[in-house]
Amino acid sequence: MTSVKPGEKLNSTGCREPEQLIGVREENAIITIVDFQKLDTGPDNNWRITNNMTNYIERFKETDDHLLVELSFKRVDQFFDQDDPSPVKYRDLSDDALFAMITAIIDREPKKPVDYIIRFPASQVTDEIESGLPEAVRTYFIYRCEGAKRRLRVLLKRMKYGLIYGLSISTVLIIILIYLYSKITDQVLADIVLGAIVIFCWVALWDPIDIFLHQYLFQKKTIAICTKRIINSTILVEKADVQPDGMPAPD
Repeated sequence: MTSVKPGEKLNSTGCREPEQLIGVREENAIITIVDFQKLDTGPDNNWRITNNMTNYIERFKETDDHLLVELSFKRVDQFFDQDDPSPVKYRDLSDDALFAMITAIIDREPKKPVDYIIRFPASQVTDEIESGLPEAVRTYFIYRCEGAKRRLRVLLKRMKYGLIYGLSISTVLIIILIYLYSKITDQVLADIVLGAIVIFCWVALWDPIDIFLHQYLFQKKTIAICTKRIINSTILVEKADVQPDGMPAPD
C-alpha cells in the first residue's frame, strides 16, 4: 500500500512515479485521497481493498500461483481516452486506466498469471463495451510494448557508442596521465592533473552508465509488464450495482 506524506504530489491515481515505467507523465497533478485502507471485505475474506480513491477502487485476491485484480470505475469514460473517437476495441486507454492496471501488479510476484475484472455501473455497460474492452486493453498495451522496444533499441545503440567513445577517450587520457606523471616533479601539480583526468574520464563514461542504470532497466521492466502480464492476462468486464457515492458496489 502506498504511503502518503503530507503535501506530497501524486499522479492521477494517487500513486508515485509509475510514469517512469510507462513513459507517461502528468505535471503538477494532485489528488485528494478519500480513504486508504487495507482490510478484509465481503463474503470472501481473501479479497482486500488496497486503494479506495476518487478515481477508482482496487481490490485484489492473491494465491500462491495466481493474482486476481478487480478495478471499479464510476464511469466507462474514465477508462478510455475521451479524445479518441475510435470504436471501443481500438480506443486508447485513459491515464487513470493505465496507471490502475500497472500499479495493481507492479509490486506483485512477476511470475504469477494475472486476471483483471473491470467493473462499471450496470447501466453504462453496453454489449460493445463488454466485448470490446478486453481487446482494447491488449491492443493498447501491445502498442505500448512496441514503443518500449523501439526506445530500448535506441538506448542500446546510445549505450554502445557511448561506451566506445568513452573508453577510447579514457584510454587516451590515461596514457597522457602516465606520461605526465613521469615528467612532473611537483606533487601538488601531479595531483591536480590526476584529478582533472579522472573527472574527464568519468564525464566521458557518464552517459552510457546513466542510460543503463536509469533508463535501460526501466524499459526492460515496461516490456516485462506489458508482454508477460497484462497482454497475456484474462480481462473480464462486470456490471455492478451503484453505491450512493457513484462507485460500483462490491460483490
